[in-house]
Amino acid sequence: GTAIMDVVASYQLLERGNAASLEDLNRFDRHVSELGDAVDAEKLMMATPEQALEQSQKLAEFFALSCEPLEVSICAPEGQAFMGKLVETSAKQQGLDFMDGQYVRQKRMASHNIILYRMVSHDPRGFDRDMSSNSHIECVKFSMFPALSSTPGRDAKEMLDATKAFASRVKGEIRIPGEREYHPDLLLKLRNSVSNLEKDIVSAGLEPGGPEISRIFS
Repeated sequence: GTAIMDVVASYQLLERGNAASLEDLNRFDRHVSELGDAVDAEKLMMATPEQALEQSQKLAEFFALSCEPLEVSICAPEGQAFMGKLVETSAKQQGLDFMDGQYVRQKRMASHNIILYRMVSHDPRGFDRDMSSNSHIECVKFSMFPALSSTPGRDAKEMLDATKAFASRVKGEIRIPGEREYHPDLLLKLRNSVSNLEKDIVSAGLEPGGPEISRIFS
């Protein structure tokens, strides 16, 4: 019998946060058609370039709304600094592990560890593995990318709880980007925004922390 073969291809709709242009999509469509002709196969596309452009633009808008990290800083009162040993001890009490100049909260998944969130120094040199008692640290930052998490809402809650506990331990001041003053309701606001993001990801037909999300946001 006659062999039947389809050339099945997918558009690359997003590159580093930017939507593909109609020119890009038409070029891709043309190359697939040429490939189909060369191997005497039928081309199978799930959308026209115009339809793909609309999808690409929506995906770029979703990216712009979702790619921001969740960040909270803890700073020493003005003119003061945290003692290095206190920062080290407090980080370990929150279950953070030292890794490459920062502290990370890891979770075991199958045969490997994944990083849920990080605590980094505002000093670009990072933390020392064993901070001496006379080292001084003015500010640290807890950070995570909710879109890359498989359980964004739960992981955000854990990070924000750790942030509060760490701030209490070192007697530091919590600061949130874009907010002039801190009040406890802001942490709840951040947590709710991540929970809403998780719902939006699912509504978009994506799996939180799944391979498509990792390809788009990494």
